Amino acid sequence: MSLDKRQELKKISELCPSWIYKKIDFRKNSKWPLFNPSVLVDGDGFLAVVRTANYRLISHNLHPITDDPLNPYTGLIRTRNYLIRLSHQFELVEEPIPMSLSPNFSEPSWEDHLEDLRLFVIDGELYAIAALYEHKEDRSSIKIVSIDREGKISQAFNVPSPFGRQKEKNWIPIYKNNLLHLIHTCSPTIVVTVDIKANTMTTWQSGSGIAELNGWSGSSQGCAVGDWTLCVVHKRTLTNTGLSYPHRFVMFDAELRVCAISDKFVFHHDGVEFCAGLAKREDQLVLSYGVNDGEAMIGSLSLYDALNTLRWRAPS
Repeated sequence: MSLDKRQELKKISELCPSWIYKKIDFRKNSKWPLFNPSVLVDGDGFLAVVRTANYRLISHNLHPITDDPLNPYTGLIRTRNYLIRLSHQFELVEEPIPMSLSPNFSEPSWEDHLEDLRLFVIDGELYAIAALYEHKEDRSSIKIVSIDREGKISQAFNVPSPFGRQKEKNWIPIYKNNLLHLIHTCSPTIVVTVDIKANTMTTWQSGSGIAELNGWSGSSQGCAVGDWTLCVVHKRTLTNTGLSYPHRFVMFDAELRVCAISDKFVFHHDGVEFCAGLAKREDQLVLSYGVNDGEAMIGSLSLYDALNTLRWRAPS
């Protein structure tokens, strides 16, 4: 297998001078790390879901945590998610809420297997897309779940792979014009449009994309900027010195065609980093992300700085 040569990548702080960040950490006694938070604006502050899991990432391999007295190891990789509320300064304002399936949930086997949620709102109700990972079978599928404000998951919608693949993850959710659009790939731009109320789905191609986005997929949810939508995307690359997860800003036009991209960037280092959240309040952008599957981080920058990184082009 040929490996890509590791490239020199700029930090987001070099592209966006207004960038500031802080760590999210509310663990008490559990040894499960926090990572890959997804954020959205909620009143004067923010709402976020934060993933925890019973493994540590060491040299790009998953090592199960077997010595946590609060969470005995059962032989399976497990994920738990927490719903948290943050102030506008990213301070925790109340106790984190452990998320769980409601008592009447139709798929109890999903407990502890919903990974890397991306939050969004439809008609005032909280939803997320997630990857349901079945580790024994080594397969994952996309689910849409509804979440109440107490962290209970009460409804679920299955989104089949448009190409019949065994592994699907990292789609970009964009809610606009009363429909949920899930961007499957950026180049070409393949979209699965879901009408949750009618329980219908349509797969279509909005554009050809651009060569620079070949192999790039979703990280964050979409964030409205006028009639356009700004997202963060990433590409998982195995290099000659290990895994690399560069990110970019991507702008989609009103027809969900790629119309601008930024250069590649990293948050702290060229390794395992993953942005699962993007939110906008007035002229401030907030990004939430994980580092090494072991830390949960949140940061902000000016919308002006983000837009200034973009290279514009004819929509395609």
